[in-house]
Amino acid sequence: ENEHVAAKSFRVKATKEMEAAERLAAQGRFQEAQTTLRGTIDNYSTFSATVQSSAQASECMADAQQMEKYMTSERAYKSKGHALMSNKLKAHKEQRAAVSNAETSSNVYKQSCKRGKLASKFSIS
Repeated sequence: ENEHVAAKSFRVKATKEMEAAERLAAQGRFQEAQTTLRGTIDNYSTFSATVQSSAQASECMADAQQMEKYMTSERAYKSKGHALMSNKLKAHKEQRAAVSNAETSSNVYKQSCKRGKLASKFSIS
């Protein structure tokens, strides 16, 4: 598997797991939220050093570790955990959307360039 794709895959999965942990914490299920985040952290260690050192994967890992610290009690969650999780999840979603839009735009441009070159090759003068 391509290392770049693996890093993106980890980020997508980690973001979904962080969202699940946030929902669990909001329901007062802090142990389950911690377990979910621990799964994200453990999953990170299964990737190659190249994937682990990518900005996307290492940022998700650091965020999951930071979030896990505030899943110990309702007080910890309400004092800092909820705001932290909301901000981190919002940032990850925005970054994913920006990357996705940039890749789509880039591919559209490449496709239109190819069509333009092909059209000029086969145009009747």
